[in-house]
Amino acid sequence: MQDGENQVRRSTQEYGVFENLKRESGDLVVASGWSYLPAESRPAACVVFAFGHNETWTAFALSDQQENRPDLPNKPRRGGYDLGWRGTFSLERLPPGTTEISAWAVDADKGETFHLPGSFVVEK
Repeated sequence: MQDGENQVRRSTQEYGVFENLKRESGDLVVASGWSYLPAESRPAACVVFAFGHNETWTAFALSDQQENRPDLPNKPRRGGYDLGWRGTFSLERLPPGTTEISAWAVDADKGETFHLPGSFVVEK
């Protein structure tokens, strides 16, 4: 994965935040947060989940749901779009051992991704 602005260690909420990662039943994990593309004034098409560390990230899943986020009243909203996202994936998609998971906002029109602040560590 490569950040569209070459900011793999992004610390601002400009493009959104990877807020939560929770293990569900068995090997299923649910990840959630919000994302936004400021240059286009719209939500990201989806979010890509990646495993790795520092500057080396490998994509392995996509978010599969958009969510209404009324708890984000001060975030930009245009055209009634919902900024929230949620994705469910299996730990089977990850390498064995302890793995760091990150989330990346996708600008599908430009073919770019933007690393969101926040990451979580899981044990397979």
